[in-house]
Amino acid sequence: MLAIYFLPLFFVMMGVLGMSTRIRLKKRGIRVRARRGGDSWAAGVYSADFFYKDAEGRRHRLNVSPGDVPDIGRGSIEVVYDPKKPRRATPAYQLQRSFWRTIEGVFGLVGVVITVACTAYLIRG
Repeated sequence: MLAIYFLPLFFVMMGVLGMSTRIRLKKRGIRVRARRGGDSWAAGVYSADFFYKDAEGRRHRLNVSPGDVPDIGRGSIEVVYDPKKPRRATPAYQLQRSFWRTIEGVFGLVGVVITVACTAYLIRG
């Protein structure tokens, strides 16, 4: 019977993992300007490549979809990266969005809804 909780648990864990990254970046992230490097098409989806440098001067690439930042058409955006893992970065705009308006928030909320539905199903018998 408890096997029906594997799917909701998966969704909740995806949400928790995504939120831990957001919290980490909000807490200790470093803000820098990233310059636009070009466009890319992955699996038929348009996105833009932005390049930024970490505190040690190493160059990193961040692939951003148009829905992630409102000013994607500009030559640069603000990026927040983790100083311990500089490749872990996100547009600063993403960190300002509400939890439920992010992918990890959707995963977490879907997991909670499925868990409640499964629990109600088990209680009703």
